[in-house]
Amino acid sequence: MYQSKSRRELFDVDMFSMFSLLLIVLMFLLFYGRPLPRSPIDINLPVGHSMTGDIPESDFGTILVGENKVMFGLESTDVRVDALKQMAKIYDVPFSSDDITKFGKTDFIGTPLNSLKKYITNYYNFTDYRAQSGLLPDLACDDELFNWIRCSRKATIKQHDTQMRIAIAADGETPYPVIKKIISVLHKQHVNRFTIVYSFIWQK
Repeated sequence: MYQSKSRRELFDVDMFSMFSLLLIVLMFLLFYGRPLPRSPIDINLPVGHSMTGDIPESDFGTILVGENKVMFGLESTDVRVDALKQMAKIYDVPFSSDDITKFGKTDFIGTPLNSLKKYITNYYNFTDYRAQSGLLPDLACDDELFNWIRCSRKATIKQHDTQMRIAIAADGETPYPVIKKIISVLHKQHVNRFTIVYSFIWQK
């Protein structure tokens, strides 16, 4: 009996190049990707059309603005610790070595110094973390934000022998007087160059 021969031919597929590409992508993400940190306030960044408004790679401080609050974040543990020691001397607020060590593991500072111990203790409590009052209540006092920035700049020079760069991440609905107040705080320290962080939209 006649049996037809299948005309389908089998080809070997070399997947090596695809796996190599996948490995390269994974390595790129591991080395250059930055995890998204948690944030004590929700921010909808303003829209930009270029990629120059990115956060610096290292030795930076971030001024976070949203929900009628202003907070200040530091990237490096040693800078945070050094800055807190300076602030404790300025305001004569004592902190134990345990407090200072724990503070080094925090991120954004949005609590007045006289309440900072509670923030340090309850840092991992998400409700308390989100309940911080901010450093510029009703735009009435900029002293603590001013001194946090000044002390952090000194600490960055001392610890890393470089100038600290400033990034401002503000909600797109933030009133202009608030931004003007923050810029005024920076100008008092002769900080005239800083990065505005915004979301990126690709234009064809």
